[in-house]
Amino acid sequence: MSVCLCYIDETKETLKRNPARQKRNLIRLRRCADALQQPAGRVGKPENIAEMALFLCSEKAGFITGENICIDGGMTKLMIYHGEHGWEFKA
Repeated sequence: MSVCLCYIDETKETLKRNPARQKRNLIRLRRCADALQQPAGRVGKPENIAEMALFLCSEKAGFITGENICIDGGMTKLMIYHGEHGWEFKA
């Protein structure tokens, strides 16, 4: 069993350690081109990974074996990023 992930936003945890950066980081995050490219419309959060790990450890996942689970907001399905292969993201 493996869990694969894409870009995970750790801004919230960073802000707990350094509140002075809060406003600047939130503005940067809102404008983040990576978030705009995500089919889910946002970048991942640490909780997304934690929730999957908890589920996989539960009895509800008792019949899941040998799987590779991607937690990436749909980027594996999309598999193309802005600027690659001549493709450009247009909002």
